[in-house]
Amino acid sequence: MIVHYLSLNIDSWVSNERVISLIMKAFRDCVLLLFVFGFLYLAFSGVRPLANPDEGRYVEIPREMVVTGDWVSPRLNGVLYFEKPPLFYWMQAVALKVGGINEVSGRFMPALLGLIGILATYITGRRLYDRRTGLFAAAILGSSLIYFALSQIITLDIAVSVFTGCSLFSFLIGLKYPLSTQRRLWFVAFYIFMGLAVLSKGLIGWVFPALIIFLWTILLGKWKDLARYYMGMGLLIFLAVTVPWHVMAARENPEFLWFYFVHEHFLRYLSSTHSRVQPFWFFFAFLPLGLLPWTSFLPQSVASIFRGGWQAAKERSTELLCLVWILFILFFFSLSKSKLIPYILSAYFPLALIMGRYMAQAWDGANTVGLKWGLRAYTWLILGLATAFPFVLEHKSEDVTFEAIPWLALLLGALILSAVLIHFFTRLGKLRHGLVVLMGAAACILALFNPVAGCFKRPSTREMAYALKPKLQEQDRVFHAYDYFHDFTTYLERTTSLANHSPDEHGFGLELEDHSARYLEGQAFRDFWQSSQRAYALVEWQKFDNFKNDVGADYCHVVLTDFNFIIVSNQ
Repeated sequence: MIVHYLSLNIDSWVSNERVISLIMKAFRDCVLLLFVFGFLYLAFSGVRPLANPDEGRYVEIPREMVVTGDWVSPRLNGVLYFEKPPLFYWMQAVALKVGGINEVSGRFMPALLGLIGILATYITGRRLYDRRTGLFAAAILGSSLIYFALSQIITLDIAVSVFTGCSLFSFLIGLKYPLSTQRRLWFVAFYIFMGLAVLSKGLIGWVFPALIIFLWTILLGKWKDLARYYMGMGLLIFLAVTVPWHVMAARENPEFLWFYFVHEHFLRYLSSTHSRVQPFWFFFAFLPLGLLPWTSFLPQSVASIFRGGWQAAKERSTELLCLVWILFILFFFSLSKSKLIPYILSAYFPLALIMGRYMAQAWDGANTVGLKWGLRAYTWLILGLATAFPFVLEHKSEDVTFEAIPWLALLLGALILSAVLIHFFTRLGKLRHGLVVLMGAAACILALFNPVAGCFKRPSTREMAYALKPKLQEQDRVFHAYDYFHDFTTYLERTTSLANHSPDEHGFGLELEDHSARYLEGQAFRDFWQSSQRAYALVEWQKFDNFKNDVGADYCHVVLTDFNFIIVSNQ
């Protein structure tokens, strides 16, 4: 009996030691991923001014939350703004409160969310398969062009995509456990992340995970497993996360529910009023482009799911769910009348997992033919891009500043060098060396992304706002004439007025509250401009003659100018 007792304790101790060792290895991997991708994601995020309209909008709304202390009813330039739920605004507000109003603070949360998505992908790949799969999946996701780009741009899409990805990843990991506390905890995470996705961008945060799992269940005929998904508990958790803000917003703004649920969810999906019309195949064509520089490994990675036929594929239930996930996202948004590239970002999480599994197996000596073809295709792709580069640059010369040339040349040179090295290693049969070079090329793309993007000519009001700000007194009025430039309000750190322009996005808020003193049209603006109160107006150069005709040339005193804008005063 004593011997039996001792053997049980020794087995338990050995088992605990093994678990601790695995946890420490996973922790070291996470630290490594954070170190590498943290540098690439955060080091150069402040080199570009805020872009209009999205970045200015999604910094201004949280800035006003911090100033007003109203965390329930979002406002844009002082006007109620209910197009999206508030979780991303709350996160942004925390970053702005800590770091101030600047590009680094504004882009910190998108980058942080991007890093969270990378770690979630690593943990999922490691838990479902092995360490190498987790590392490859994380590296593929983190270095994919579209995922990195949207982690550097202030939009809501990175938030809803990361939380949706974390939700379905938690579901997949939870399925690996029998009915136990561990399984329950992973399903708790599944429902929490689903709720956070809803608070990030609305009902798609619930619709996507629910319908993807439903379709996958139909495909595999696993109806009995539905009872093991803790749906009663999950509903309570989901409602606890999502309901409080919706109730508070509805109590403070009775018209909120119709606008938010009907107009912003259903009518936006079914109509083309936002001028985002693209052909049905648009997202199918873009998906592989957004995967650069890993695109050449996509076909063989997906094909590997069906190796051995349909029955063998059904045994790979995780990969099938990932495939359903990708196809559902593509078809859902392809059927929409409103199409924007960031909409399909969440499809890159399952793509990274499928490809990470394939690449890990290739690294271990399997799938060498597909790996070799992928490396060869990469070299041809890069050479094709290098050949087309001068023609593309000439065609887009009006959109790029001269400062971009050295950065673009450096990027192109790094890619050509990587293609030459990969071709050399592939000829020698050293495929692992080729993959290492490809990872280096991916790192070069990420490192040079922000310096290159900063050289594109996108009208920014940053310098104008910074120059005007010291001249302003509290009682002065600042107008946007004929348009609304979101970043101007943000950089000035004050609400502004609009002349002869009412943006569509302000329409609902202007119906709820009276802002007629700040949104002036026609004669009302002319009378105010010719009054004794000092005012400034931001005007695009091509519209300046119209402005002088509207208010009178004698009341136009030039204060500041740049290539795109002019600021005038009535005094």
